[in-house]
Amino acid sequence: MALEAACERLAAAIERLEDALASREEREGEARAQLDASLEAAHADKENLTEVNRTTLERLDQTIGRLRGLLAS
Repeated sequence: MALEAACERLAAAIERLEDALASREEREGEARAQLDASLEAAHADKENLTEVNRTTLERLDQTIGRLRGLLAS
């Protein structure tokens, strides 16, 4: 009888551990998905900023060229 009770307690403890592990894995999966989404957004922001930087640089170069032309006249 005591052995049966101990086996039942052990089985219940194992079940709780398995549930806790499954819950932890689920939370880690959700966290990983959020990190992946944040990383993708950061890459998109970087690409956008790179394009803005490139456009700004081109406009500055054009303006400097015009100013040099005016000064040379």
